Amino acid sequence: MNWKKHIRQIKIILAALLTAAFIVGCQESSDKTDYVARVNDSYLSGSDLLEILDSANVDDNFKSEVVRNWIIKEILYQEAVKKGIPDEKDFKSVIEKSKKELAGSLLLKNFASDLTLNYQPHEVKEYYNQNKKEFSFGSNSFKLNIATFNNQNNAVQFRSLLLSSGWAEALKQHSNDSTLLIVSNGIILSEQDIYPQKLARIVNGLHPLEISIVISDEAGYHTVAQVLNNFGKGTIPLFDVIKESVEERFVANKKKQLLDNYIDELYSKSHIEIKN
Repeated sequence: MNWKKHIRQIKIILAALLTAAFIVGCQESSDKTDYVARVNDSYLSGSDLLEILDSANVDDNFKSEVVRNWIIKEILYQEAVKKGIPDEKDFKSVIEKSKKELAGSLLLKNFASDLTLNYQPHEVKEYYNQNKKEFSFGSNSFKLNIATFNNQNNAVQFRSLLLSSGWAEALKQHSNDSTLLIVSNGIILSEQDIYPQKLARIVNGLHPLEISIVISDEAGYHTVAQVLNNFGKGTIPLFDVIKESVEERFVANKKKQLLDNYIDELYSKSHIEIKN
C-alpha cells in the first residue's frame, strides 16, 4: 500500500466533506446579527471565520482572502442550486460514490486515532540505527529557536533579553506578550523552509548559539532566530539531536503496520471474487 498516497486521498475527501458541512452550518447556525460576511440568506459569523482560520493571530490580508474565498464558494453553490445541479443524476452519482470513499476513510481515521501503542525507548533508538540513511539531510539544515512578533519594538526587546539572559528567560518575560505569535523551540528546518528568505540567508552565516537580528517581512511580522546547530547536506545527525523526529516516524511506521494488518484482516473475512 502506498501509505502517503492513501493519506492524501483521505485528506482530500475529508476536506470536501468539511467544506460542504461548513457551508450548511453557516447557513443554518450563524447569528444573523453578528456576522462578517453574507451572500443573500447565507451568513459567515465571526466564530465560523475563526474556525476556518484556526487562530485569531493572523493578519488582515489573510482574513480578507479567506472571506473572499468563502463568498465565491457560496455564490457558486447558490447558483448551482438555482440551476438544479444537486438534483441532477451525475451529481447524485458522485455523492453516492463519495459516500463509500468517505465512510472507509473515516473508518481508517477512527481506527488510527484509537490505537494505543506500547513501546520502549530502546525500540526508537534501534529504529534509528536500522534506518540511519533515511534521516540524512537532503539540504543544508538548521536546528533553531524562533520567535515571531507582530510588533517590532517587542521583537527588539525580546532579542535584547535573549542576548543578555538566554532563550528561556526571554520567553518567560514575554509569556504574557500578546504580540508574540509563534514560538518554535529547537525546530529543525532545511534552508529552503526558513521564512522569510532574508532570515534564511542570515541564519546560513551564523554559528551555533549566535542570534539573528530582527527580520521584518512585508506582512508585518518580525522574527528573531537563535541557531542551535547546523547540518550540511548529507549529514546524518546524532540520535539525541533528532530524537523527537525519529520517534514521530517510528510511531507513524508502527501505525502503518497495524493499519495494513487491519485491512488484511478485513480482507480475509470477506468473500472476494475477481473474474478474469
